[in-house]
Amino acid sequence: MVSQDDQLRDIGARLRDRRSDDYADVRFSDAEYERRYEHLREEMFYRGLDCLVVYGSSAHTDSNQANIRYLSGYIDQIQSYIVFPANGEPTLFPDLYPHVPDAHLMSHINDVRWGTEDKGQAIVERIEELGYEDGSVGFVGSPGPATTELPANDYLTITDGLDDADFDFVSDMLDRIRLKKSDEELAAIREGVELTDKAMRALVEAARPGITERELKAEIMSSYLDEGEYFFQLLGSTSMHDPDMPYPWEHQSNRTIEEGDIILTEISARNVQGYSGQILRGIAVGEEPTHHYQELYDVGEQVFFDVLDALEPDATTEDVLEAATDPIESQGWTVHAPIVHGWGLGIQRPLLGTRNEGGFPNPPFEFQDGHTVVVEPNPVAGDQMSGMFLGEYVHITEGGAERLHDYPMEFVQT
Repeated sequence: MVSQDDQLRDIGARLRDRRSDDYADVRFSDAEYERRYEHLREEMFYRGLDCLVVYGSSAHTDSNQANIRYLSGYIDQIQSYIVFPANGEPTLFPDLYPHVPDAHLMSHINDVRWGTEDKGQAIVERIEELGYEDGSVGFVGSPGPATTELPANDYLTITDGLDDADFDFVSDMLDRIRLKKSDEELAAIREGVELTDKAMRALVEAARPGITERELKAEIMSSYLDEGEYFFQLLGSTSMHDPDMPYPWEHQSNRTIEEGDIILTEISARNVQGYSGQILRGIAVGEEPTHHYQELYDVGEQVFFDVLDALEPDATTEDVLEAATDPIESQGWTVHAPIVHGWGLGIQRPLLGTRNEGGFPNPPFEFQDGHTVVVEPNPVAGDQMSGMFLGEYVHITEGGAERLHDYPMEFVQT
């Protein structure tokens, strides 16, 4: 009797023969994936790991599948796993049975299995197939500030089922590998940046009295979805004369934009491979900025360019804190978002604020050629009822920080 996984492999092979070209633009070259695999296996060797269990979920608008996408090109609507051995073929486990054919078409990984609804047991069986049931297994969870290693039920099934194996949590390993971008990744990033700038221009064109925040969201999304993927936008509005918004909203309201409002936004539009830009701006609607908002912008712009000047290979956390702290903290202001954070298939290390504000741990970090980060000062007034958003995505090169966006750094006025 033919097993379910064998049936799915046969279906997948036939689909790839017939429709693989339809998804060619979502995958990188074979050489790029081999480069990633070689780098990862070198790290596994140095850490004494025989096998990785890589987990990703759709949380944080799919950013928590960054490692899955990095290794396979596939992204699941719910969650997925990859078993990645030091020797042997990696295996991708999409979440639902109907997702498996699509995974065959999108993924660089050929061994795609459903594994039933008990993914933990399927992973145990695959590791036993590979001969690592008594080896050293590393768990790689979702990256970013809200790290999720893997669901507790699957963790218990795997550790109970492989009671002769040794286990460790090594999520930092892939995050560090993904910090430095390859030429193919940079090309994808530039596509995402172009889509993000397009979305920003669509927002500015639509930002007029009488339109609602939700209608502005629709204008942003419709500007790029025919060429890329939805990622996210933060967007909110308030009166510049009586403000009550320190930070743009995660979920847009039905509030109608009025003359004298300010709109704050952060936009990230993805290309079809999952790489996005990120741009942050403030928009004064119908009149010039008030003195208070102009002051917020001017300080934020100063910090943006001072941090930009500090970012070069071998620059450190301390260099960023030195550039960012005094202009904001001397005003009695704070920050709600990191002033510098890594960016790739989602948010990455480091997350740096000012020296005393924002609650960020500001861990030691050394920037290198090929890292890509977002610089976003975003000062918030002391009463936390008003703030400014400004910033964008940059690429650290031997010559310093390269601004990737071509949208001007300005306090936008409509």
